[in-house]
Amino acid sequence: MHSLRGFPDLEAKIAYGLAGTLTDNKSFHPYLGENIIMSQGKEILKALWQKTKSCHNELEKEVVKNYIDFLRKVTMYYLKKGRRVFFKENRIVHGGEWNFGSLLIQGSEDIIDVFGSYISEIRFEPEVEEIIRKEGYLEVHPENLDIIRYWVGEL
Repeated sequence: MHSLRGFPDLEAKIAYGLAGTLTDNKSFHPYLGENIIMSQGKEILKALWQKTKSCHNELEKEVVKNYIDFLRKVTMYYLKKGRRVFFKENRIVHGGEWNFGSLLIQGSEDIIDVFGSYISEIRFEPEVEEIIRKEGYLEVHPENLDIIRYWVGEL
């Protein structure tokens, strides 16, 4: 059975909540960790969704912050080496172009040699002028590092 962080064995927990002992139409539900009105099974599912949605939104923000911080640190590393660095924001969120955006670094390094694995958001190109003109990249400097960003929506 698949498990969701904090929600192992989901079907059994929902079944337990629906079959729990009712006292004054309320039952302590150990899975959701609070008193839940048990008169309808839908109430448990609504509460479950709210907890899931909240958990997902917080985790997504944490992942995005971590990844954007990574891209900004890579940018600063190459700027300090005198390289030109460009960024194109992903405006097609979730599975769109380059996931978190595209970092273009002037150079001829191989991504796998530099990072140990392929990173779809980073590319090295020795000639960047035509690419930035055609693809709409913005040049990054220490003063405008915040252009490396990613919009996070909520469920």
